Amino acid sequence: MSDSFDDTMKQSAIKTYLKSYGYKTQIDSMNNLLYVQDPLGDSFVVKSICNWDAAYKFIKERSVS
Repeated sequence: MSDSFDDTMKQSAIKTYLKSYGYKTQIDSMNNLLYVQDPLGDSFVVKSICNWDAAYKFIKERSVS
């Protein structure tokens, strides 16, 4: 049970981190993934973020473009 709790809290923290940059996010607790809406021109692409490294990479890539 604690693993599930830890995973849920980690995804919630990553969600808060991405939302602080203005991105829309949603947690899929069944697959332990977080989805982020990535603006691409006039539309959006949904990308999955599975850990902190992926979240940092996502923000770093967006900050240089």
